[in-house]
Amino acid sequence: MDIRKKPKTFIINDDPIQLKVTKSILEGDGWNVVSFQEVESALKNMINNCLPDVIVTGLHMQGIDGWRFCRLLRSPEFSSMNNIPILVISDTFSGADTYKMSIEQGANAFLEIPYKPATLKRIMKNLFKGEIPAIEKEVLIVENDKNFANLLEDSFKLNNFIVHKASNLNEGKELLKLHKFHSVIINYDLPDGNGDEILKDIKTPLSWTTKILTIEAPTPDLALQFVKNGADASVRKPCNPQYLVELCNKTSRERSLFRVKELQEDHIHKLKRNENKFRILFESSKDAIYFSSKNGTILDVNQSALNLFGYTREEMLKLNSRDLYVNPKDREKFIKEIEENKAIVDYEEILHKKDGSEIACLVSSSIRYDENGSVIGYQGIIRDITGRKNMEKELLKMEKLESISVLAGGIAHDFNNILTAILGNLSLSKFLVEHDSEVYEKLDEAEKASLRAKGLTQQLLTFSKGGAPIKKVVSIKDLLLDSSKFAPIDSEVTCNLMVEDDLWVLEIDVSQISQVINNLIINADQAMPSGGIIDISAQNVVLDKNLKSPMKPGKFVNIKIKDHGIGISKENLDKIFDPYYTTKQRGSGFGLASAYSVIKNHKGFITVNSKVGVGTTFDIFLPSIEKKVTEKKQLSDKPEKGSGKVLIMDDEEIIRDIAESMLNYIGYKVVKTIDGDEAFETYKKAQEQNEPFDAVIMDLTIPGGLGGKEAVRKIIELDPDVKAIVSSGYSNDPIMSNYEKYGFKAVISKPYKIEELSDIIKQVLNKNK
Repeated sequence: MDIRKKPKTFIINDDPIQLKVTKSILEGDGWNVVSFQEVESALKNMINNCLPDVIVTGLHMQGIDGWRFCRLLRSPEFSSMNNIPILVISDTFSGADTYKMSIEQGANAFLEIPYKPATLKRIMKNLFKGEIPAIEKEVLIVENDKNFANLLEDSFKLNNFIVHKASNLNEGKELLKLHKFHSVIINYDLPDGNGDEILKDIKTPLSWTTKILTIEAPTPDLALQFVKNGADASVRKPCNPQYLVELCNKTSRERSLFRVKELQEDHIHKLKRNENKFRILFESSKDAIYFSSKNGTILDVNQSALNLFGYTREEMLKLNSRDLYVNPKDREKFIKEIEENKAIVDYEEILHKKDGSEIACLVSSSIRYDENGSVIGYQGIIRDITGRKNMEKELLKMEKLESISVLAGGIAHDFNNILTAILGNLSLSKFLVEHDSEVYEKLDEAEKASLRAKGLTQQLLTFSKGGAPIKKVVSIKDLLLDSSKFAPIDSEVTCNLMVEDDLWVLEIDVSQISQVINNLIINADQAMPSGGIIDISAQNVVLDKNLKSPMKPGKFVNIKIKDHGIGISKENLDKIFDPYYTTKQRGSGFGLASAYSVIKNHKGFITVNSKVGVGTTFDIFLPSIEKKVTEKKQLSDKPEKGSGKVLIMDDEEIIRDIAESMLNYIGYKVVKTIDGDEAFETYKKAQEQNEPFDAVIMDLTIPGGLGGKEAVRKIIELDPDVKAIVSSGYSNDPIMSNYEKYGFKAVISKPYKIEELSDIIKQVLNKNK
């Protein structure tokens, strides 16, 4: 500002932020600024002859508002301040009406928030220089008495009015169409009609126009008629023209004041409505909302906060927010973060409920200020993300399992092919020697070792992508009984089995679930090096939507395996299902990761609870089904002899050879093929020569060639009644668990013994006979 005298301004505003912003702009422009947050303090300074050059006042303020402040400064009681320019600034009211009301109440300029700093600077400079914007006020005088009309014209012009005159009713109506008048002075007795007819052409009550009728002989009836038609006053003629000018200004100010009160009342109603809306939103929010003091005292919370933390409102308001933190140092970090950034969004915290249980939360918060701009507290939203964090942990486990799935599946497949040759030769060799010989005993031991190796490959297969179990409908009771009796545990450890008699039916892969139960029993055994009891139980449970579980609501069988051993520390508990993690001094820890994968593939879930020095409990939940239990078939002690012609398709020579040897031993003729194309051509040729095959055993996966899935489809087109058996050392394909859907009559998993092969062949050949 290029002004020699450094001008002084008083700024009055109860909004500390607006006060600081306005002060900063004007100080930067060379003003000497004195700021106040209420009118009384500013008036006291001015009464003591500390008068500013310009006054800047807010509009909606507590106590004396900006409009009343303007009226005070323009009143006779404050005559020394009557000529100080006033700028009204408002973020509450805006528009042309607010501008007019501000001027009527004594302001010289009006500025809406938000405004450009350059606009504020320009207005202030003009006000300081006395370049106050002219207030355009136009008056219409409808008077057929030319002398009186001229007197009125002179008086209004002396008071800065622009005057328009009309000598009759029609001229007056035409001028009303062209101008927006501040005031209208109308003679009642006009040559072409009564003056009050013109009132109908002035829109009321929203019009700002002051309407005064003049009449030589007024009566009460006419006065009432004038008011009904919209007149503000009626004056007896003859009268002093200056009196009419003052009456117009006074009426305009009164109307403005009335409108001010209306606006203020409307503003109060809106605030109350907004407060009610806020309270409804506050209480209906699903997220917890809180207000606290700077030292952490909880000032207010909504119902969701009470539900989240488990307190009553009275209990919650007695707490300090630090009481909700698991680690008090986390609150110190939180306060430092929010005061540096003024607000934070989605800040992760671990809080605890009234019962001591921990919850993961996202906190979004901001600072609360007082009228001086000082921090008085905090407000924010707390969202419970415990379920999401648990889900993230589950997904992380799954990703880790997926990371080894391809490797595990490939190893298992190749190993099972080798194991098939070993186990097949061992099982066949046992029938080629005397049962009471030493050789038979050694072969039997080797066979048992091979079967244990089969269990190891089964663990690998559970990690392979897909990992579809080969399911049967069973009751879990017998499986648990066998596991508790025959699990390889220390002699100082015993199993206590408690199983409900009416357990619901499950559809499971018996081999996989047995492996899970055995692994958990072995873990429990190793957790009790001094001996003890392993509690094994099973019961029916119904999970509903109100329970926190990763599964859909429904009926489940809950298998619980509990030890009373050393327990698992809290920091290790979340890692026990990780295939890369173990605390065992012997073994790999692979069993729990395998258990997790198996249960997941059965559409169930497994949880663990543990306390150091007390023990560990594993809970398995498997979904029940509405089916009848499949009758358990006993494997023949001795392979049954048979006859017929069997086609074998496998890319591994050792598999083809051992399968041929076993089938030949029990009476079948065998033709071997390497892949699906050769198998199809061989089967087709046999059909054409009227020497068909009685059964086909097909490997599922042929690297670089036609596998069992595609080959059987081609053969079915040739012979819809083909009796095909699918075989694989890699059970990740859905064909292994849903073989009938793809045209196969049975399934046999690698590795297999001669007894299993014999039973499968007999089952397929005798079917539908």
